[in-house]
Amino acid sequence: MSNPQFFPHPTPSTIAPKPPAIALRGFLNEAVNIMTFKKTALLVLFVTFGAHAHAADNTESKTIPFEIYNYATKLDIEHVISISEPANECAPVPVRMTYEDSYGERHVLQYQVMGTGCSS
Repeated sequence: MSNPQFFPHPTPSTIAPKPPAIALRGFLNEAVNIMTFKKTALLVLFVTFGAHAHAADNTESKTIPFEIYNYATKLDIEHVISISEPANECAPVPVRMTYEDSYGERHVLQYQVMGTGCSS
């Protein structure tokens, strides 16, 4: 047998256990930090992809030359992709519609609509 003077073993009276509330609080704080990080990472991911998709949509309508509509314009609209918002004015304002024709080619057509700034 070993002599207790040379190899002291901790006894229950010398070890101070953490109260369960403090241990649980530390665990919960860590769990909340992980959840916050995951939520933030997802938010950044969605915002990045959303901004990229929005930028791609905007750059397409800006890089494709637009045609100005008149009554003699022959239209071949197979699928409307987007229509810009009219300006907040009480007057005719230009709006651009991006669409694909029956051949799958993309076009941008500018036409006039009444602005949204008129009160009833």
